[in-house]
Amino acid sequence: MFVAIANGRYFGGGMMVAPDADLRDGLLDVIVLRAISRTRLARKISLVYRGAHLKLPEIEVIRGSRIIVEALGDTDKTGVFVETDGENPGTLDCEFSIQPKALRLVQ
Repeated sequence: MFVAIANGRYFGGGMMVAPDADLRDGLLDVIVLRAISRTRLARKISLVYRGAHLKLPEIEVIRGSRIIVEALGDTDKTGVFVETDGENPGTLDCEFSIQPKALRLVQ
């Protein structure tokens, strides 16, 4: 239903989508939301603001330095869109990877 690939903990508006993400560990956190009813999603969405959603059975967390995402089925018909920080660069298939020490972070 939804896949978030995160280097940091927060998404827009303070949602703690990837509460265990660490900018310095060299890994991307992949948060997968499997099929969930609209009613259950509406009841549980507030958990994201506290990072408590990871305990839901519909959530799976995967980590890696290189993530390849491929659409299933006929992508000409489904056209699974990718959003990166508010931009829409295209559709699946795509690859995400960590570039170690590409930015210098100062605390």
